[in-house]
Amino acid sequence: MKLPGPRRTLTAVLAGAFLLLLYLVRSILPPFLLALALTYLLDPPVRYLVRRGLSRLAALVILYLVLGLLAAVLFYFLVPGFVAQLSRLADEVPRYGRQLQEWVSRVQRDYTRAPLPDALREAVDQGIRDLQDGLLRGVESVLGGMASLLTGLFSLLLAPVLAFYLLRDLDRLKHGALTLIPPAARAEALGLLREIDASLGGFVRGQLLVAAVTGLLSAVALSLLGVNFSVLLGLFIALTDVIPYVGPILGAVPAVAIALLQSPVLALKVVAALVLVQQFEAAVVHPRIVGTTVGLHPLTVIFAVLAGVRLRGAVGLVLAVPVAAVFGVLWRHVRSRQG
Repeated sequence: MKLPGPRRTLTAVLAGAFLLLLYLVRSILPPFLLALALTYLLDPPVRYLVRRGLSRLAALVILYLVLGLLAAVLFYFLVPGFVAQLSRLADEVPRYGRQLQEWVSRVQRDYTRAPLPDALREAVDQGIRDLQDGLLRGVESVLGGMASLLTGLFSLLLAPVLAFYLLRDLDRLKHGALTLIPPAARAEALGLLREIDASLGGFVRGQLLVAAVTGLLSAVALSLLGVNFSVLLGLFIALTDVIPYVGPILGAVPAVAIALLQSPVLALKVVAALVLVQQFEAAVVHPRIVGTTVGLHPLTVIFAVLAGVRLRGAVGLVLAVPVAAVFGVLWRHVRSRQG
């Protein structure tokens, strides 16, 4: 059954207007995106409680009370130390910069004793100056960016509230969305939506849990090694771990840099510890929690990540794989209909 011409045109116009609106207000979307991730994460326990005889609202209230109690305990025991480390990090960034500058100057003094042609020496001098400036800017931007990123997370406290309303009205929202689809196409649309949900739901829930486990293990390892700001670094590793392939490298850079400024030997130990944590995640944690992947070829995932960072920066990094997974499901659906 095809839509009448005017109705089809109106639907296309409304869809285009909605996409344009999303583009215009894109700066306020992060809490809503996080709320969608929380909805994927919390919907299974809500449905479990509903199957046990509770209403959906009662199940939500109980779940939020439990999570709120857990958050209060974590806030009481962890947040003071977290804030103290964040404040100390901001104070230490200038000292780290001076320490790095002294290290580069020491290397430069050692190399000046070597017999080199004047032209080569001048080129090396310029290279060292460029390296020095780049390293200083890099340390300040990485550490400062990490601090601002962590601080900016507090602006997303709206996400649990949005997730509550999404979870409360999820079945009604799904039913309302179905009414927008012509009856003749609903069965096909439902099948497509179930496939998308199966591809995304387990991935989002599993990836968040894997990232939390990896961040916790990394924080413990860094603390045992005596690395400064181990809690902050573990949280940063957890945040970047949701990014496929490049996430573990990005997460390890601040930890290795801070360890290097404490001691080169400590930096090597940190590299070894983080490699072990990543291997444990890849071999044990990820297969058990996430299981199957989103069904994308590694080259597709890498392309999606690079395209995401090119188009939307840090937000694009996080959304690249889920968006690619949805397009993958749609592509397979179109191919199956053509076949």
